[in-house]
Amino acid sequence: FEAGARYENARYDADEGSPDVEHDIYSVSAGAVRSFGEDYSAGISVTRAQRAPSLEELYNDGPHLATGTFERGDTALDPETANNLDLTLRKSEGRWTWRVSAFANLIEDFIFADSVDANGDGMADRVDEEGNPVPDGDLLSLAFVQDDAIFYGAEAETVFEIFEGTSYGELDARLFADYVRGKLTDGDDLPRITPPRVGGGLDYRLGAWSGDFEVMRVAKQTDNAALETATDGYTQVDLGVSYTFGTKPADLTLALRGTNLLDEEERRHTSFLKDIAPLPGRSVLLTVRTSF
Repeated sequence: FEAGARYENARYDADEGSPDVEHDIYSVSAGAVRSFGEDYSAGISVTRAQRAPSLEELYNDGPHLATGTFERGDTALDPETANNLDLTLRKSEGRWTWRVSAFANLIEDFIFADSVDANGDGMADRVDEEGNPVPDGDLLSLAFVQDDAIFYGAEAETVFEIFEGTSYGELDARLFADYVRGKLTDGDDLPRITPPRVGGGLDYRLGAWSGDFEVMRVAKQTDNAALETATDGYTQVDLGVSYTFGTKPADLTLALRGTNLLDEEERRHTSFLKDIAPLPGRSVLLTVRTSF
């Protein structure tokens, strides 16, 4: 059993023309883990944690070219208060290991960057670098706002040793999946929430050789905020092999890795740039790494 508490004073002394901001932040947490024999354990943790608005959330008022956005902060933002419950069950020993976890998080005054629709046409506003509305502007207009929100989800992972300690080397199979849902307490969807994912792979080792193969399916995200576009799902296939010369602390590893081998059009729903900049297509990378 563990428990903890924390106090923090967050203060921002602004330049002339902007107000100073100060918040007292309190957090408490408790957790416990119970073992069942040598293989199994269950855990629970409960947290009530506050977070002060960040500098960017309070004072930003300009372009952020790396994300293609124009952000406007709000010095009237209150601290977030998160009430979180985490549950975990795992099997950590033996040929077959696995872990399952679930969480629920109710956040009062959750702060997020929301798209702006100043003219009410049902589309997110585009602006220039000065923040002026332009139909084909390069930047997406965002405002930091807050509202009560709830997040919940689950994830699972399992690994099975197909063979180990043989002349054929070692081979493990693994499966994984995760799901996250995020929405305001009034039922509206939050922007940029990770879509469900499921996948599996193989990991192989034989002396200085190692290799891995993974397939991951990312689902289409249809639980979108009012001014947010849907993001199609995709299947990513990766394959890698490596060979290590010498032994630590002085060794050299030669590795060949291929990613997105199906050359799928992949767009990350959590990215501000997803509609204009997809993830890289098929790629093959040869690397040499040494340590000494």
